[in-house]
Amino acid sequence: DEVRHMANGYSTLAAVVSNEDNLKYLQDDFDRAFWRQHAFLDPFLGTVYDYFQKNRGNSYLEKWTEWIAEDWVGSYISKMEPYGLAVPEWFYLAQEQMKWKHHTAAMLAAASWPIHFWRWDPLTGADFEWFKTS
Repeated sequence: DEVRHMANGYSTLAAVVSNEDNLKYLQDDFDRAFWRQHAFLDPFLGTVYDYFQKNRGNSYLEKWTEWIAEDWVGSYISKMEPYGLAVPEWFYLAQEQMKWKHHTAAMLAAASWPIHFWRWDPLTGADFEWFKTS
């Protein structure tokens, strides 16, 4: 179903960028929306994805690289570059922050457990081994 959503979104986006008057507003919106989503969602999702799974596969950074850097930017947004729409301004900073941002959020959550109404299980030896190799 994601393919259908992307196809619908792509054709809508292509129609919007075909009018040059829309480009400045669209680029500003892309830049702002990308940063806002990265600033909140990536630390939260990265923490949940990397720290709350029992049977881990890929890390959130690997999934982010695949889904955002390769799929969204590499094959979706890059198709819009001939029309003047560029990669969001903050993409490369977000890409750099993905190496540590969710780990910082996890450490903050773990260290502030006395003021929470919840507490998660401590990491095991297997967890630490996974983090070393991922």
